[in-house]
Amino acid sequence: MRVLLTGIAGFAGSYLAEYLVGIEDVELHGIVHRHDRRIHHLQHRLHLHRGDLRNALWVSETVQTIQPEIALHLAAWSDVGGSWQQPWTTYELNIQCQLNLLEALLRWTPSCRTLIVSSNEVYGLVEPEELPIAETTTLRPNSPYGVSKVAQDMMGYQYYASHRLPVLRARSFNHLGPGQSDDFAASAFARQIAEIEAGMREPLVRVGNLSAQRDFTDVRDVVRAYWLLATHGAGGECYNVGSGVPAQSAHCWICCWN
Repeated sequence: MRVLLTGIAGFAGSYLAEYLVGIEDVELHGIVHRHDRRIHHLQHRLHLHRGDLRNALWVSETVQTIQPEIALHLAAWSDVGGSWQQPWTTYELNIQCQLNLLEALLRWTPSCRTLIVSSNEVYGLVEPEELPIAETTTLRPNSPYGVSKVAQDMMGYQYYASHRLPVLRARSFNHLGPGQSDDFAASAFARQIAEIEAGMREPLVRVGNLSAQRDFTDVRDVVRAYWLLATHGAGGECYNVGSGVPAQSAHCWICCWN
């Protein structure tokens, strides 16, 4: 089974690659743009294709060469806060790259089952009476990142509805684990604690709002969910991916550190 994974060197992508190379009948092809540090130890077990998903011609030629049977699209701008400073870059990376991929799949492998990784940020402003969030909850994105993920989500559905390309959408909630960038809260707190213990900073952890409740899932469980959706989900559908259990931030960070 030929599997194409974009964003293979990212946080979730590297964990998904680790999982997929352990499946006997999977021939894994990954697209990487810059660094491959997270997957360097796996390179002899997969096929890497270096290029830029913004280059439509390169994407088309790569898909033609691979002829994937399953595509997992994880490549994206993932910094919600940074999207306010660089909204156009966020839109370009999240929308144009996916458009190029879907066009190539439609041209060369129209039966390829394709998983688009969206985000819980598509829901944006959620009223208390709407909790817990379901796939039918109204989309009210309140950041450039959220808007870009809505575009990805709806684009995936449009290619299913218009062309019957078997596209599924995963709306992921917060996931965390070893190796996550400290652009995210849990890993930022862990780094601060490690630096305090090493005597590198004053014994003070700088935090944001600890009263908020979030849905946190181990990244290793999240990527297994992605594979289950890609192989067993229904084309055209969207699926929330998370634990379903809210955790208060302060408690979550203590558990993660321990």
